Amino acid sequence: MKELHSIGLHVALVATTKKNIVNKRSLSASLYNGLKYFTIDEVVKIATVSICEKKNLPVAMCRNLLKKNSLRYHCHRFGYCFKEYNSINDDKAVHEIQSINPDLILVHSFPEILTEKLYSIPKMGTFNFHTGALPENGGPNSIEWTVLKNDSKITTCCHLVTAEIDAGDIVLSKSVELLNSKNWKDVKKKSQESTRLALREFFTKIDEQAISYTPQKYSERVFNKRLTARQKYRVRFLSRYQYNPVRKKQS
Repeated sequence: MKELHSIGLHVALVATTKKNIVNKRSLSASLYNGLKYFTIDEVVKIATVSICEKKNLPVAMCRNLLKKNSLRYHCHRFGYCFKEYNSINDDKAVHEIQSINPDLILVHSFPEILTEKLYSIPKMGTFNFHTGALPENGGPNSIEWTVLKNDSKITTCCHLVTAEIDAGDIVLSKSVELLNSKNWKDVKKKSQESTRLALREFFTKIDEQAISYTPQKYSERVFNKRLTARQKYRVRFLSRYQYNPVRKKQS
């Protein structure tokens, strides 16, 4: 959000969806998903944001809770229009986005798969900024899979959104070295840096009308499975040693 603001891009709408563990139909489904797929800090973050936004509390009241976690907070900060839909693919969402007539739709870490009626709306296309090298690191939890595979770099890959998940033609990739990362927080920060670099280069290419597309090699495609909470805790442990020469030597 900060990067889009610093670039000076005209942002007509920032949209998210209510698809998370708090919005499951039953308590048992919420508990199952919470215990199996989410770490404690992720559950707390999702619940905090959902409670503040469901109750429609003033941003000022939730400032400290929402500051780092909520799109709503950052949209309020930068003056962007923010909307949360039950599903980004429902008729209401599609109609409102069509009425904006956007040049571009940008997607990042979005919990839903976009349908063709949505991603085909913008004149210049819909682009996903996937935080994993493609085609070898597609699918969910790509940052965690980068650590599990002991990759030396974290990569954000910008690709055209198509009917097949993370399979569209690649526009660009930007990587940041993970060496000397001390913990999971450092890995996440470097992932964010790679995304900022990718956004900068993407809009440079847009300005220069230099967008080009490279098809992904289907034979090299890997679509990773969704990680369980136990696997995520393992990632957090590995990130403390894997890229830190001192700790790695001590262990």
